[in-house]
Amino acid sequence: MKTNSILRKAILAAIICVAAVATAQTTYQGLRVPQLSIIDRTQLGVEVNPALNAKGLQVFNTTTGQMEYWDGSKWIPMPISITAENGLTATGTTFKLGGALNQATTINLSGNNLIFNRSSGRIGIGTTSPQAPVHIESATEDPLILGDVKWTSDPKNAADATNPTYYELRISDAGVIRKAEPVVPPNPNASFTYNLRTSVHIATGDHLGNNGSQLNWSRGGINYDYIVLPENGAYVFSFRLYGTLPPATLGASGHTYYVCAYKNGTATSNLFDISEIIIHRSIYEAATYSINMTVAGVAGDRIYFKMGAYSGTGNPWTLTAAAPTAANRTSMIFWKL
Repeated sequence: MKTNSILRKAILAAIICVAAVATAQTTYQGLRVPQLSIIDRTQLGVEVNPALNAKGLQVFNTTTGQMEYWDGSKWIPMPISITAENGLTATGTTFKLGGALNQATTINLSGNNLIFNRSSGRIGIGTTSPQAPVHIESATEDPLILGDVKWTSDPKNAADATNPTYYELRISDAGVIRKAEPVVPPNPNASFTYNLRTSVHIATGDHLGNNGSQLNWSRGGINYDYIVLPENGAYVFSFRLYGTLPPATLGASGHTYYVCAYKNGTATSNLFDISEIIIHRSIYEAATYSINMTVAGVAGDRIYFKMGAYSGTGNPWTLTAAAPTAANRTSMIFWKL
């Protein structure tokens, strides 16, 4: 048969090679495996005849110039040539995750979970020094876009409270994300009126908010020394001032008071609005006045309020603090224009 003839020739050539090497230099010996072209290798028949049991057979492919072995189903080059690319890096015989992608790459989960177990370590996108478990940084475009997102979790999630309060996210220009309490509580039965925390005797102050008495508030059992603007824009603050007035001592001039709104610290350098109240009373009695003030700012601004009695007014007006259900109390509400 032709196959046997080729194989015998290859074996004979190997024996002659070994003999020749042994004759020329008895110190060194070598084995010359059969040298076959791809056409000759096909004539061995191992591809179509499993009964030959040729697994492990080695030949030198004269067509490709490589050693090959038969693994039982196909010819395998020796050594195997593997190139690390598309996100992999080879160091010797070790392949590591890490490297440049050279083609569009898709990971198909196919119903399986992709999980990153983490006890430490961070993921950085656009930065080599991530400062959080996931740090996305970009100076030229939006670092994160969520398209057509209706919710970020199931509102009926069992982890929520029975009647949860949901917050919006606020992102500052410094890249800080915080939750923002809505101006009006989501519970329609909840109160959004701020009540004067404690009764206060209005001290002498000027129309710029210097001196005087700061008005502090409470709502729902939480104390507020100032109001934080939840969004950029203009707001109206409406006050109902209730308290006991002293008798007028200045005749027609009456009692003069100033309510000043300012933000983030010093009144004179951050004054936003002033309201003047002139009250004429000849006897010691209670009085109620309503005023509105407009304040513009950006999300996160702290808005303080001070009320001062004009110098020479005499005995001060005492604003009354009472329970939220009482009518005779000083209170405040605000809304965005």
